Amino acid sequence: MIYGLCADMHCHAWSLFSKPLAGGLNSRLDGMLKEFARLCEHTKDAGGKRVYIAGDVFHVRGNLKTSVLNPTVATFIEMAEEHDLEIRIMPGNHDLEGAEVSWLGASVVSMAQAVGDEAPKVTVVLEPTFFEDDMVAVVPWQNTREGLLKAIAEVSDRIINDGECLSSVDLHLHTGINGVLVGMPDHGWSPEELAAFGFKRVFCGHYHNHKVFEVPTPGGMTATTEIVSIGALTHQTWGDVSTTAGWILVDETEFRQTESNTPKFMDFDESYSPDDYTGNYVRVRGLSMEEDEIRELKQALEDTGAYGVVIHAVAKSKVITRNGKVAGDAVKVEQSITEWIEAAELDDGKSVEAAALDVLNEARLA
Repeated sequence: MIYGLCADMHCHAWSLFSKPLAGGLNSRLDGMLKEFARLCEHTKDAGGKRVYIAGDVFHVRGNLKTSVLNPTVATFIEMAEEHDLEIRIMPGNHDLEGAEVSWLGASVVSMAQAVGDEAPKVTVVLEPTFFEDDMVAVVPWQNTREGLLKAIAEVSDRIINDGECLSSVDLHLHTGINGVLVGMPDHGWSPEELAAFGFKRVFCGHYHNHKVFEVPTPGGMTATTEIVSIGALTHQTWGDVSTTAGWILVDETEFRQTESNTPKFMDFDESYSPDDYTGNYVRVRGLSMEEDEIRELKQALEDTGAYGVVIHAVAKSKVITRNGKVAGDAVKVEQSITEWIEAAELDDGKSVEAAALDVLNEARLA
């Protein structure tokens, strides 16, 4: 038994650092789809027959552009046919128009396809399901903690009634694990809580950093249960800085994570070598510089091969008064942007703030 696994693709018509390719395809979306194709190729080469996606194929809730949908569907069907794979998708919260999973409100339903008279090549899992062929239980997004507990209990009963042991089955969820994201309050599930359900391993989408917890198995035959945050397929926003993105190959005894080949979002650090920035997106923050110094730094980073550079620096010539105090329009605008976004308590506040500051910075340098 071996299968491919990824989560949080977030296919989208990205604006930052993107450009239209021939035919109008968004360049960053193209990179994401190519990374998914890489996962499918490696799954086939390893002898796998199925690829699972643990939620969030798409990015914008309830507003899916056809320029995103059509190439994504085409890639999935092409991979399923070319590699003779079945692709199994659970909806994540970003795949939904509303709060709950339904056939009517899940954008990924449009991905379900059959090829001729054959069995479906792309399957969308809308309810808790046990796949005996891979010994995998899939529980799509649940909007409440109580709902997730009920769904896990439902699929657990089904497995036991089928004569199987939970300790032989992998559980796939789309939910947050405490301790995965630095600075994120603990409002998800602890690794110990997830291990207590009694499954062989638990793989979770939702948080964009790959991290593995080894938890002592309560009363189990094995010493530990592996609780795994799958991580996003690729880096997507400045919120992904310092996270590990990629995909996983899973077999009966172990799994291996492979990092994505797509550009990373990075914060500038003087201790890094120029090669670290090659092929990546770089952000510079917290510096006070003259405008010509900002331009020189931007050019120097681009010369290293960085695919994109943004600099959130305070321009000295605009903000230093005669008494040496920081003042002026630049600081006031940045502060007002940050304060407004914090007050709004947006779900994706960090990404919105970064995008707004990028626009402000480009306007200053224009």
